[in-house]
Amino acid sequence: TGVISYDPRLLNNISSRFSGRIEKLYVRFNFENVSKGQHIMDIYSPEILTAQQNLIFLLNNSSNDIALINSSKQNLQLLGLTAEQLKQIETTKQTINPLPVYSPYSGHIHDMGISNGVPSSSVNNGMTTGMNNISSTSSQIQIENLPSSQTASLTIKEGMYVQSGQPFFAVYNIDQVWAVLNIFPQDAAKIKIGDKVFIKAETNPGNE
Repeated sequence: TGVISYDPRLLNNISSRFSGRIEKLYVRFNFENVSKGQHIMDIYSPEILTAQQNLIFLLNNSSNDIALINSSKQNLQLLGLTAEQLKQIETTKQTINPLPVYSPYSGHIHDMGISNGVPSSSVNNGMTTGMNNISSTSSQIQIENLPSSQTASLTIKEGMYVQSGQPFFAVYNIDQVWAVLNIFPQDAAKIKIGDKVFIKAETNPGNE
């Protein structure tokens, strides 16, 4: 007996690069498939909006002060803007507001839960923040405790606040999965690396 489970090496988190309020969600429910680069939400950040306005003011009025302009751009990079977004601001002299958030991974979305801008403690336990791969142990905690394991509706809503570096979605890639099988102790000696394993689903035993 056993279960088909996610490969923990293919579980990833989507985190916010900046703090602010979720203005628009383009993901509507748990288990929705997303592609790498897909626009998933917009965040309004007053701090970054002000910093963008400062850069545009410098570009319009102090274009010869390269050091000051570079300092303003570096500040925006530290706040989470990408090189492409900075180039867009320089070219158009327009602020980017609200700021788009794109999925860096392909797979299906699981809501990690946000409560007043703070991730659920049961989900965040043992996990790292940021867009990093996570360990097998923390991945198992994540799989078992995500709010999405109970319902297809999102707990994340438009109008909620997120913090910089805060993970709010997990992306599960099922291009490869694990079969986690239970072996009786008396049978363990019979199992060798390289043995073929045939699997049948309880709901469809005829399909081996």
